Amino acid sequence: MLLVVDIGGTHTRVGVSIDGQTLGDIKIFNTPQDYQQAIKQISDTALSLSQNQTIDQAVVGVAGTLNVERNSLTLAPHILDFVNQPLKKDLAVMLSTKVYLENDAALAALGEAHFGAGKNYGVVGFLTIGTGVGGARVVAGKLDPEFLNYEPGHRLYSESQLTLEEQISGSALNNRYHLDSEQINDPIIWNQVATDLFLALNKLSETWKPDIFILGGAVSQKIPLENLPLTFKVTLGELGAKSGLMGGLAYLQQLNN
Repeated sequence: MLLVVDIGGTHTRVGVSIDGQTLGDIKIFNTPQDYQQAIKQISDTALSLSQNQTIDQAVVGVAGTLNVERNSLTLAPHILDFVNQPLKKDLAVMLSTKVYLENDAALAALGEAHFGAGKNYGVVGFLTIGTGVGGARVVAGKLDPEFLNYEPGHRLYSESQLTLEEQISGSALNNRYHLDSEQINDPIIWNQVATDLFLALNKLSETWKPDIFILGGAVSQKIPLENLPLTFKVTLGELGAKSGLMGGLAYLQQLNN
């Protein structure tokens, strides 16, 4: 049995797979801000889903920047208590299995590239716009190592001196307008979000050179893409909240082949 975990800034998703191709049961809960509480809830949920069967391998996507050894977070603005904690080691002990850590947006990119909107494209650029903003580049079905830890959400793409995450993420919109993104219905606000996103995609397209850009995350669902003067292909993801978990399965497939 394989275990896939997606630790986001707001929600954590835990799933299992018998065949390595499809997901079985999935459990979703609010991500605890306390690290010890979080890893206990992840472990308890995983053991419940596995029904005491052996977990052969686990891959965990997590919202933040990983260290070189890919066993701990060095930066995680939305789950601060996770920073510098031995996440890989702790989960390996609690689950009695081999654990692999990866950035959550990178796994979501793999998921869409293998099973979703990017499966017929050679070079996929992926941005997820939710609590934060993350992304990755997938080439021929594999994460581009040159852009691992690139963190597009933490970069400047306009003259505003704000990072993309500070401009268009769910947390930024909440801080600015005191509303969750799904409660914001003013077209002026969403047109500005679309403009900020367009500037970022234009810049990213120069280095990533994707055949297609795929957008994931809850905020992306409300951005009026039809208003953008696009010269490249942009589409919404097809896997929704399961993209990170499906990407975990693709990740393990590549490790085991």
